[in-house]
This record gives sequence, structure tokens and C-alpha cells, in this order.
Amino acid sequence: MVQHSFLQKAQQRQPDTVSAYWNGQPILRIEQGQVVWEAQVCPGFGLLTLHFDDDPYPVYVQVIDGA
Repeated sequence: MVQHSFLQKAQQRQPDTVSAYWNGQPILRIEQGQVVWEAQVCPGFGLLTLHFDDDPYPVYVQVIDGA
């Protein structure tokens, strides 16, 4: 089975934190495997980015068209 590129990067870097942003707004933070913050969103058209260890450059970007 082929792994998603995000999971491959996570296995390589083994980050302490993973943060998710929806259109630049934080929606999820995981620290050392525990969810420490989450928000509910109503996704429509937008940009989802995932970051490791508070790095400003995302390791994964997905444009979502919820229509």
C-alpha cells in the first residue's frame, strides 16, 4: 500500500508537534501525540496546511473545494 506523502514526511522527521491551519487560522495542534487544541470549521473552498514543529513552511498543502 502506498503511503501519503505527509505520512512519509512525518515518519522521516518524527516531529514533536503537528499543527493544522484552515485559510491561515489554527484548527488543530498535536503535541507529542496528544491533541492539545482543536477547533471546528465548516470547510468550503479553502486552503489546508500542515506544519511540523512550528516551522512556518508547510509540509503539506491541500486546496479544498467543499462545494
